[in-house]
Amino acid sequence: MAKKQTTDLYKPADAIIRAILLSIWGGLLIFGLFTLIQPAWLQNLSKPGRAEEARSYIEKGNQYLYATSNDPKNNNMKNAVQNYTSALEIDPQNIDALANLGVAYFYMNNLEEARKTFEKCMQTDSLSNFFTYSYMGDYYERINAPENALAYYLKSAERHPYPAYPLRKAGLFSIKLGLYNNAVEHLTKAIEIEKSFYYFYKAELVKAQNKARLDNDSLNLAAIEKLLQAPTPELYKYDTLQYSLTKKISKDLGYAYMYLGDAYNGLLAFDKAKESYQLSINFYPDFRDMIAQKMNPVSAILNNTP
Repeated sequence: MAKKQTTDLYKPADAIIRAILLSIWGGLLIFGLFTLIQPAWLQNLSKPGRAEEARSYIEKGNQYLYATSNDPKNNNMKNAVQNYTSALEIDPQNIDALANLGVAYFYMNNLEEARKTFEKCMQTDSLSNFFTYSYMGDYYERINAPENALAYYLKSAERHPYPAYPLRKAGLFSIKLGLYNNAVEHLTKAIEIEKSFYYFYKAELVKAQNKARLDNDSLNLAAIEKLLQAPTPELYKYDTLQYSLTKKISKDLGYAYMYLGDAYNGLLAFDKAKESYQLSINFYPDFRDMIAQKMNPVSAILNNTP
């Protein structure tokens, strides 16, 4: 069926904004934020019904993947691998199945297969390869190769529409490599992004933009690009307030401020280190005991400073 055409970019833009905001709040309130790639859209396949069959395998695989990632005792990763493999037999270029297959291998600690799968993702997908770069960073972290991990996290952050995670990890590995000033820069930016609804909203727009490109949907693509070029803060003022409330307790911010404290500690900026450690506890109180081990020596130094 031919798509209805119109020259009015404002009506589709309004619809896109509503859809994106509903998507954001549905995700935050019901599921939380996943780092795994979600099934999005499938390429048109030659045989009728095969696209739905592939999607069904991906959704089953995701159910097994999420169940095990949320509860390690529920070990269904082999079932996840089997379903993603079945989807790829139908559509070998499907990036959703391929990327989550790599994640499943990673959870199974089958690191060599995970690496091969992520490398195949980088060759297959150019629109959302920032996900794969981040996964490659995780891979190199697991095999204790900090230089490579840092390089891939930075590569992901350059392209990622919501780069809070890769920047936070880049900060961590900058600390491990003694690059404390770089760590402060990466972590400060990660914290800014993590607290900002604007970046989250923009990331959803970029996701919709990629879908419109794959669908050859010129009307919605034009509307989305207009929104990306000139976002209007008034459109999400209420949502910004609500979003900030969801961040009052945040493990991600707890980690980011803890790493920032470590970076300042490495720079001998002990007052800033103590402040960052306290903010880590404020955002994630469960870190209190771990932070105390870091903050007590810093406090002792500050107390003995004339």
